Amino acid sequence: MLNLYHHGLAICGDGRIHCEELPCAQPRPEFSGVTGVYLFTSKDGLFYVGSSVNLESRRRSHVAKAARGLKMTRFGAALAELGADKFTWKVVCVCTRDQRTICEERIIADFDSASEARGYNTHAKPSASWPLGLSHNSFTKEKMRAAKIGKSLSPEHCAKISTANSGKVRSKSHCLKISAAKLGKPRPRAMCERLSLMYSGKPGPKHTQESRMKISVARMGMKFSETHRANLSAAMKLNPVSKETRLKMQATRNKNQQAKIKLPK
Repeated sequence: MLNLYHHGLAICGDGRIHCEELPCAQPRPEFSGVTGVYLFTSKDGLFYVGSSVNLESRRRSHVAKAARGLKMTRFGAALAELGADKFTWKVVCVCTRDQRTICEERIIADFDSASEARGYNTHAKPSASWPLGLSHNSFTKEKMRAAKIGKSLSPEHCAKISTANSGKVRSKSHCLKISAAKLGKPRPRAMCERLSLMYSGKPGPKHTQESRMKISVARMGMKFSETHRANLSAAMKLNPVSKETRLKMQATRNKNQQAKIKLPK
């Protein structure tokens, strides 16, 4: 017996849910972030069974690809040629991420959607064609990396990515993984130059006088390690300071020496 769960949806005795069948182009926000199995039905009575960890997102993806005329699969070709208005969509069951393969296989068998006469599925056992859990070897990763070198995203593409990621909050564990992955990896010089150009001329936050005093007190007596000094020296050699900047630094040092800073008691 599958350990099916629900999100406020009525569950039938066999684990299926009571879900209204509506035109596939109609938004179904109640299934956003829900894992389960869905069913497309054409006006001709042909079926397509699929599963996703985000049912509403997958529905939108199918409809968007059809609108763009993409025909990467048998079902995708039918959806693009006939039009989304010729199909209905509903959720057949909800389940856990680990159980969705079993659920999908059972529902494909129930609707016989893997046969050409009954549906658009190309595999009776979807797990055989799924990339879920696939790990690329180093050779494939290098080919993928080389293929992307020199390619830049268009401003429209960047805007879409920005919109899609807007408002997303990373979990603490996700942030720790990113931090661990970047730890000890120096930024490429090209990336540093892009960042410098990006922030050039943009006014940064200004510290209050009180904040400046706290920073000054916190740094008094601070000594850099030999490793830190070596890193600073190497960085300064790569980025030589102009004569104008040296004069400004010297003027600031002279000003600080003349100023009498009273430490808080």
